[in-house]
Amino acid sequence: ILRMHPSEIDRNYEQIKNFLPSLVEAYPAHTLSLISHFKSTIEKSLLRVERDQKSQLLNFNNPILKDPLLMSKTYGIYPTNKDVYIEFHNSNLEKLHKPLSKSKIVHIEKNNYQTHSIEVYSDEDKVLSIYSENNMIQFIQFLLSNIKDVPISAILQGIQVPQLEDLNAIISAYERLERSLHQLTKQTHQDFNQLINKTIFH
Repeated sequence: ILRMHPSEIDRNYEQIKNFLPSLVEAYPAHTLSLISHFKSTIEKSLLRVERDQKSQLLNFNNPILKDPLLMSKTYGIYPTNKDVYIEFHNSNLEKLHKPLSKSKIVHIEKNNYQTHSIEVYSDEDKVLSIYSENNMIQFIQFLLSNIKDVPISAILQGIQVPQLEDLNAIISAYERLERSLHQLTKQTHQDFNQLINKTIFH
C-alpha cells in the first residue's frame, strides 16, 4: 500500500466498496474476514507512515516520491552545489579513496538554529560531512544507504540530486499519503461496522 499513490488507493477502495453489500450477503464470513484484513493493513501502513515522519525518515521508494524524483533535473553535489556544502576532515583525507563504511545523519540545535548533516566514514574514520537542509540530507542519506563497496571519492563525483526547491515540493506530496490513509482508516472502520450489523440483523 505504501508504494501506491493516494488517489489510486482511494479509487481502488471505492470500486471494491460498491461490491461489498452483495458479497457480504453471498459470502458473509469470507468477505468480512477479507475486509478485516484490509482494515488491519491500512492501519499498519498508517502507523508506519506516522513512525517514519516522527523519526524524520522518508520512504523514497514510494512512487509519490520516486516517480517525480526520477523525472527531475539533477545536479552533482561536488565540487559545487548551491544547496549542499561538503566539509572535508583533513586528518583523514587519505581515506577519500577508500570504500564507504557507514554514514549517519546528525542534527544539532544551537541558539534556536538547527543544522543537518551526514557524517561519512571509512572504517571508523570520519572522512567528510555533508550539510544541507533536512529534506536534502534525508535524500542523500537514502542514496548512500544503497551504495556498497564504492570509494568515497567516486560517490562524491557520482551522486546527483534535484534542486532543494524541487525536492521540497515533491516531499510535500508525501503528506497527502498520511491524510489519505487517515481518511481510509476511518472509512473502512465505518463500512466494516455497517456490514457486520447488516450480517447480524439480516
